[in-house]
Amino acid sequence: MLILSLVISIFITLFLVNRKLNIGYSLMVSSFFLAMLNGRSLPQFLNLYKNTLLEPTTLSLGSIIALITVLAYLMDKYFILDRMIIALEKILRSAKATILIAPALMGTLLVSGGALMSCPIVGSLGDRLNIANDKKATINLIFRHALYFVFPLSPAILLASEIGDFRVIDFIKLQFP
Repeated sequence: MLILSLVISIFITLFLVNRKLNIGYSLMVSSFFLAMLNGRSLPQFLNLYKNTLLEPTTLSLGSIIALITVLAYLMDKYFILDRMIIALEKILRSAKATILIAPALMGTLLVSGGALMSCPIVGSLGDRLNIANDKKATINLIFRHALYFVFPLSPAILLASEIGDFRVIDFIKLQFP
């Protein structure tokens, strides 16, 4: 029954997202159905939901994501990103090195739609280097996620180290190879 209820809740999520409902709301609705299908009562579900929201790890991850989103907004508003890319290209003295490092730096921002921030940079540098569109997309995808497993403010790293009871730096050392 557990597997069937999980499959049903996944389909509910997909159906609601397909109907253009916000993914957060879709996940809440499907988690409610998952709990109900597995014999939980409404008070149990609400208590679990409250405990999850007040969990220190949840508050920490939420704060980090909020602050990174603010940083990304400010970088976009004050053209810090554009100036950073110009400075990076001057330091590296190579558009080829810049097109590889810039998406990796953007990947550390961990904002939803991060590809939208790095695509124009890779696009303009790729045009200057006469790189085909499919190769620009590949460069953006691979290098934007290059630091994902070693970036200490990554929510996945923080959560995994918290669950595994590791220090973040020790968990990164395990991930590095």
